[in-house]
Amino acid sequence: MRNTHGVVACTSPVAVWISHVVHAPHVHLRPDGGGRLLLHTPRIDGAAIDERRSAADTVLADASALYPGLTGATLESVRAGERPIPADGLPVLGRVSTPPWPPSASSDSRSDRCYGVAAIQRKSRITE
Repeated sequence: MRNTHGVVACTSPVAVWISHVVHAPHVHLRPDGGGRLLLHTPRIDGAAIDERRSAADTVLADASALYPGLTGATLESVRAGERPIPADGLPVLGRVSTPPWPPSASSDSRSDRCYGVAAIQRKSRITE
C-alpha cells in the first residue's frame, strides 16, 4: 500500500441527482448527502495549500460543464487528506480471517474495475 494525497471539493446543496460515482475525463463526482456533491480530479491533488481553493474552483467549472445543473453551485469546503491505494492500483481481494470466512473485496472506488473484481470473486466461489 502507498498513501496518496488527495483534494476534494464539496459543493453547496444543488438540485441534481447523482446516486453513484461518475468518472469523467476531467472531473469525478460523487454524492455527499444533503444534496451536496464531492468533486475530485487528480490534477489538483498536488496543489499547495494556498492554491487549493483556486484549483477547486477550476474543478467546479469542469463539473458544471459536464453537468449543467451545477451552474450556480458554490464550494462549501475544500478538503485534503490521504488514502491508502495498493501500489499496483488493483483491488485487494481475499477472505476474512474469521469464520465463516466470507470473501471480501476492497478498492479505491474505481468503478471501471468492478467487472474484473466480480469476475475474480465469482471464479473464487466456483472453484471452492
